[in-house]
Amino acid sequence: MVFSFFSQTIRVWIMVTLICLSSVSSIQAMLDDPILDALELTEYEYDSTASSVIISDVGSSYFRFDHPVFGIELVFERTVLIKILTTDGYSWADMSIPLYKNDKYEETATVKGTTYNLHNGKVTKTKLSKSSIFREKTSNNWNHTKLTMPEVREGSVLEITYKVSSPFIFNLQSWVFQYDIPVVYSEYNTSIPEYLIYNKNLRGYHPIKQEENSTSAKSLSTGGRSGSYLSNEITYMNYDEKWVATNVPAFKEEPYLTTASNYLSAITFELASTNFPNATTKSYSATWESINSTLNEMDGFGKEMARTGFLKNLIPEIVGAATSDDEKIQNILSYFHQNVKWNGKNSLFTSGSLKDVVKEGTGNSADLNLLLIAILTETGVESYPVALSTRSHGLVFPTNPTITSFDYVIAAIPINEGFFLIDGTEPMAPLGTLPFRCLNGQGRIIDQSGGKWIDVISTPDQTKAMAEFEFDLENEQFTVKQTKKYYGFAAYSLRTDLSDNSDSEKENSNKEVSAFSVESVSIDDDNMFANEISVTSDLIAKEGFQMAGDLIYFNPLSLDTTTSNPFKLETRDYPVDFGLKSDDFFYVKFNLPAGYQVESMPEEMNILLPDRSAEYLYAISALADVVSIRSHLKINKTLFGADEYADLKNFFDIIIKKQAEQIVLKKQ
Repeated sequence: MVFSFFSQTIRVWIMVTLICLSSVSSIQAMLDDPILDALELTEYEYDSTASSVIISDVGSSYFRFDHPVFGIELVFERTVLIKILTTDGYSWADMSIPLYKNDKYEETATVKGTTYNLHNGKVTKTKLSKSSIFREKTSNNWNHTKLTMPEVREGSVLEITYKVSSPFIFNLQSWVFQYDIPVVYSEYNTSIPEYLIYNKNLRGYHPIKQEENSTSAKSLSTGGRSGSYLSNEITYMNYDEKWVATNVPAFKEEPYLTTASNYLSAITFELASTNFPNATTKSYSATWESINSTLNEMDGFGKEMARTGFLKNLIPEIVGAATSDDEKIQNILSYFHQNVKWNGKNSLFTSGSLKDVVKEGTGNSADLNLLLIAILTETGVESYPVALSTRSHGLVFPTNPTITSFDYVIAAIPINEGFFLIDGTEPMAPLGTLPFRCLNGQGRIIDQSGGKWIDVISTPDQTKAMAEFEFDLENEQFTVKQTKKYYGFAAYSLRTDLSDNSDSEKENSNKEVSAFSVESVSIDDDNMFANEISVTSDLIAKEGFQMAGDLIYFNPLSLDTTTSNPFKLETRDYPVDFGLKSDDFFYVKFNLPAGYQVESMPEEMNILLPDRSAEYLYAISALADVVSIRSHLKINKTLFGADEYADLKNFFDIIIKKQAEQIVLKKQ
């Protein structure tokens, strides 16, 4: 209940002390002074690497019906107790409280803070001053109240309390139980009148326990407020719920995941309907079909694509002599990328009119892609927008239809039984290749029949390299001739890198490892829409082998090797998301120096993960004065579940060990 919030927090501190600080002092001392026990904590026993620990985090959301302006008021309160262990934890002394606004606004009704420190065995308290609290406008719809706690040092304990008042009943606060530091105790309470129905969504991998789910009758006296849908006094049912998580480990990021917010243990709420007295029930639950219709009718989306009169005079110039769809697409993209540039901003909606985008030659991602679709449509090429969520924006949950699930749009052209996907923001991408930010599961085709889900996929990241090594024993080095071909996403990545680098950097673009210096580079890339780039390099390896008497030791894959495992955690609770498939093939030939023959060499190996989701081949042969090796690594699916993590980590461990093995030559 709301009235017991602060007393409840004290009880939480005592509980937390019993859970976590028992190694510090006696049970009686903890019951008497939990702040002192937190101050004496020097290391969190379950995570010695933690820079800070959230000792307790308690929040409540409830409703009031007596706001002098808005009537209904949604109130959110939070008290958090944080222990700073090292200087790396100082960032937790800064807090930013988001406040939504449109014609109305949210506000922080209360902000309080105290920093506790130990000085000569005594507890000192420093209050948060008003000068350390300020408001910042971060966008048209968001303000933030920001604060910086005083006198923070290693060993400090921070107590922060704030209250947010909101007129927006749709904005029932979500609650995050997990952060990048450990959380000993986290609790969230909601108290919701029967007139408001919310859908609740739990996410994450650490268990969240519902400890309370009760109903009580409440009375409300309105004083006969004029125009109110409420009588002078009514009785209504109120629903109280409490969720608790304990001993929540720090969320530790590894490579190959989308935004961490997808995987943090949390609960979110969505307003489903309202059913006030003397008023009809109003539903806020959307369907994907209704969202499809809404987007088609919006000025910044469907209606803007229909305003194509300004294109009439441009179409002959754009299409030229093209007659087939393939020729039209090539000509449209050539014209498009020469005349319109992306301003670097992601958006689902246009920033203004598409006519202005053509005039100004720049726009956000929706400006460019909806313009591209409009041009394709005007030339007779069937195409549709695909609404999606970028990797940094989060996953789209099919069971939770909202427009805000999306933050980006690309173009889709039907081909055979599927779709050809294009992002007009990327002039360097081969056809069918999307930037990595877009590779986040499914997107939704927006059409006139309700739309449908499609997989947002890109051409694989594929390379094929062939290298020939010659031994230069006099200078104790290799001379190497390598040709490397880049396909699909790999070609796009290389083009992007080359366009971003200076001429001098381009000369070193093929420098794979520090032991190799680049003598010359030749890049064959005549057509930026082609799927392939070829790079020929002349290299010198000064540290590629070691001579010891009559023996030569060298690593045959030093030019194309995996040196460290990207997966460090012992266990991983969230999936591995590569984003796209990959296929890397490397063939290397060593012409042995005169008078030497192979003394020993690695064994061949072929390893497969279940269902051939990943595979690696290492094949080696020695014939006369030539040693040749084939190394072929393939990742055949984009998403690996947490239950597959151990196999995947072990897979890379085996590859790294194999690629580190040496060949030994002996002089005859």
